[in-house]
Amino acid sequence: MSNTLTLPTSITWNKLTTRPLTDEEKEEYDQMYGDGVVTCHWDGPTPDVNQTVLVYMEHMGTIETDEWVDFCNGCVGFDTNDDVDTIYWAELPEPPKPF
Repeated sequence: MSNTLTLPTSITWNKLTTRPLTDEEKEEYDQMYGDGVVTCHWDGPTPDVNQTVLVYMEHMGTIETDEWVDFCNGCVGFDTNDDVDTIYWAELPEPPKPF
């Protein structure tokens, strides 16, 4: 019996980029979190809060896991990779069933 199981897996990568805040967002975020605490906004589909996902950063060339977290009152981002302008994320694949 083989100790290897190969399953076809399809991974959908989502691209997130940062952009500067609009004047309205800056004013709102400064009131909510303090002046200058939030300096950019994520654009693109985001994971669910507290969801651990695969992340890929082109400048690093590696795939790792990270968690999308709520830092406070809806201020969200990746727990570890919070200083990246462009990041790709994907849901974790299903674990294999025993064979």
